Amino acid sequence: MFKPADVTSRGTVRANDAFRGFPFRREGMLDKLGTKGIVGVVCLLAGITLVAVQAPIVAAGIALVVAGMGLVAGGLAENVMKMFGMA
Repeated sequence: MFKPADVTSRGTVRANDAFRGFPFRREGMLDKLGTKGIVGVVCLLAGITLVAVQAPIVAAGIALVVAGMGLVAGGLAENVMKMFGMA
């Protein structure tokens, strides 16, 4: 069953954006991160791996803190973009 948003003004059905590239859209991920971002992710993973070799519980804590900081930063960025009308 189609929703009204899936039908164009001519009555033809357009592809739903949610299912294009399902399950993941990978084509733009590396472009969005850039070289510095990729190096940062590699350093982050290497650091957590190095700690995990010596103290797995501490490494799990560090990973949770980093994930939490990422979620907070993403939420802040999204809200700022909404305030400026860009999201």
